[in-house]
Amino acid sequence: MGLKMRLYFYLKPLGRQRLARGENTMPARVIAAVQGAGWHVTICPEAERPDIPHRDGFHMVVNNDPDGPRCLTLRPAGFEPFWQIQPTNCRWDWQTATLPYTPPQVPQDRIDAFLANWRSHILHSIAPSRAGHILAPLQGKLTETRSFQSASPLVMLRETLRRWPDRPVIATTHPSETYTPDETEALTALTHTYPRLSLQPGSTALLASADLVVTQNSTVAFKGFLLDKPAMLWARIDWHHMAASVPRDGVAPAFAQALAATKAPQDFGRYLFWYLRQQSLCAWEDKPKAILARLATLGWPISAT
Repeated sequence: MGLKMRLYFYLKPLGRQRLARGENTMPARVIAAVQGAGWHVTICPEAERPDIPHRDGFHMVVNNDPDGPRCLTLRPAGFEPFWQIQPTNCRWDWQTATLPYTPPQVPQDRIDAFLANWRSHILHSIAPSRAGHILAPLQGKLTETRSFQSASPLVMLRETLRRWPDRPVIATTHPSETYTPDETEALTALTHTYPRLSLQPGSTALLASADLVVTQNSTVAFKGFLLDKPAMLWARIDWHHMAASVPRDGVAPAFAQALAATKAPQDFGRYLFWYLRQQSLCAWEDKPKAILARLATLGWPISAT
């Protein structure tokens, strides 16, 4: 076996602990697949990622930017146990983003069962309702417009409030983000200008009772598809197909599409099946052949047979 037939897999402490416990995770499935194909695997602490350019073989990181042409990233696709293996960590540059959505020819009872199963697993079978509010899950850098965004999150909020003057808007901050005093002050000022805007902690109940989700590209909107909640996106992402999208279509068309989506049912279950089962890998179901085929498609010298 040549040195090039080696995988260095970089994991955080929790990922290494789950691997040691024998849990059925996607890193474990990838490792088992490549070992079955005759490769040697070395588990590395994530802190050793800077060593990638100086090591032989091939490399995989988790939810991080790949470093070099022989490195790929493994990242959750919406929610676990679904994952994607990609040459970039920027989801808006994944091949899925440019694929046309072709609704799968799958029997409706199978779609319904798929939707019910994951609604139960991810959202604990909470029942959707319509309370009239727009949910705006915020992420980070509220005053900046980043390269993948059409406008800053604050501009997104202001435009939503201005264009829909009769709708309450509930903005939720991200639990993993630390907001600067300037960001907090700007948010507070916006609530004074628009009393219809409130700031609340995020919750499944707020998502379940929303009429619409307006966000940059928060996975809250993706999970909302499980509850038949339409979404309006202000940033690029790979699962934009069933959402109104400002970067894809422009501001006015996106607002028009979002409004129309609140009045007509959308087939989100079929879309989720297409995205999660036909475009992604499932740690609980997919066989090694599917993983090896994906690695081969991305140029690794490995056989799926």
